[in-house]
Amino acid sequence: MDELQNFNFNNLPVRTVLIDGEPWFVGKDVAEILGYSNTNDAYMSTRLPHHFYRIVGSGSANTDNKPQMVTLNVDGQFGNATAKRLQEYFDTAGKDGVISHQYKQTFNQNIYAAQFDSSLTGSNVIKALQMFLRDKGFYKGKIDGLFGKETIIALQKYLGTTPDGTISPVSDSVRELQRRLNVNKL
Repeated sequence: MDELQNFNFNNLPVRTVLIDGEPWFVGKDVAEILGYSNTNDAYMSTRLPHHFYRIVGSGSANTDNKPQMVTLNVDGQFGNATAKRLQEYFDTAGKDGVISHQYKQTFNQNIYAAQFDSSLTGSNVIKALQMFLRDKGFYKGKIDGLFGKETIIALQKYLGTTPDGTISPVSDSVRELQRRLNVNKL
């Protein structure tokens, strides 16, 4: 292990350390940025299992199964990287970056990570999102795993963006979702 070095994350200092030539965040610093009051136990409250988190750019492959926090490009496009981070956040099965079994409509056709079919089976990550939004008081619909208009409106309201019920090609709500996923705190 090398010496600790400072990394500037959104004008906040995060200590990093090189482990086997790879940069990792110090968990306590990440916990402080995420707003945990008890940083000693914070790693137990996150979805990441260790004190250090690898710094990985978007599009990088995880070939060694080490924990990592992928930094998303905040581009407002709901692509596979955003879907995968959402799957990681909710710890759903099949973290493949695909939102499976969606029914294509004009309001969700720009969810580029969606796999559209007519099964109406829905996706585990969307079920998790719907339960999260329900628990926060924003979603009152069926937990069906379908990224429909009601789910989109609930997400937009929760994120504080215009609740128009549509995911546009470049969406303010997706930008805000990406920002929050980048700090691992919806």
